[in-house]
Amino acid sequence: MDVETLIEKSEKRDYKFFLEQENFLKVVDTLEKFEQGLEDTNTPQRREFTLFKRQLYKMHEIRARSVWEHEQFSFKVERNNLHTLTQANEQYCRAVAELNQEERLNNYRNKHLSEGAILQRKTLNPNRLKGFAAFASSFYAYNNLVYLNLYFGNTLPLFGVAASAMYGMFVLAEKQTISLIEVVKEGEYAGKVKIAVQDSPFVSHNIYANAKDIQSIVSVGEDDIGADDCEGNILWVKRYINESDGVENTQGGQFTIPADAFRDKPMLDWIFANKGENEETADDFNDLMVE
Repeated sequence: MDVETLIEKSEKRDYKFFLEQENFLKVVDTLEKFEQGLEDTNTPQRREFTLFKRQLYKMHEIRARSVWEHEQFSFKVERNNLHTLTQANEQYCRAVAELNQEERLNNYRNKHLSEGAILQRKTLNPNRLKGFAAFASSFYAYNNLVYLNLYFGNTLPLFGVAASAMYGMFVLAEKQTISLIEVVKEGEYAGKVKIAVQDSPFVSHNIYANAKDIQSIVSVGEDDIGADDCEGNILWVKRYINESDGVENTQGGQFTIPADAFRDKPMLDWIFANKGENEETADDFNDLMVE
């Protein structure tokens, strides 16, 4: 085989020409000697020739296999590839499903938040529903006390009415419970965090604090098992200002955040974070989160 033919066929990638030669070992010897005779080893032509040669050898190896060898090799490769592809596809589908679920939950919660709110308690939460149901049952039983006395006597119906009313008052007794957290953007307290603290189911007062003075000290509820929207927190506010009298409380206070609340999770995570007293970038990061 002359050099001109070898160069021409290799540049055209004519695998068939080389594979149909009677003595393939002689073809290999010619190709190797030709490659050794090339002076510059770092040219694109040299790299292309080396790649062509390796592909040619691999094709000859495949053609030279027996039927049994080819079947065994193909079966092993296909089974390994299918197993790997199946695992990768399952992992990808799980990751996409988790991301989509988290995004849907965040969008659902954010739709129910008022503008500028970080946390907002649900109006008809389970505790209030239980309390109102207990008062309603107590009122209904008291209105039908005469009929209940005929069936159960005088003592048991009155005890049931009193117990139901006491349970309703116990469930609705909300003190030091946060119902709303939002960032103030205008006015005297611009840049501070406004926190609405419930004194009773219908009465609340507002306090204002810097974000760096707020942190979560304990998480309660089902947070340890990864349940979404089921975690309550105990919030510690190091110093704050009462809206009613404008006096700053430097002793701080602890407040309860209920689990049944709509949340802006990224901003709330920043509010819950432990922020040091001497952090110089806390205010800048807070401005970035607010934007």
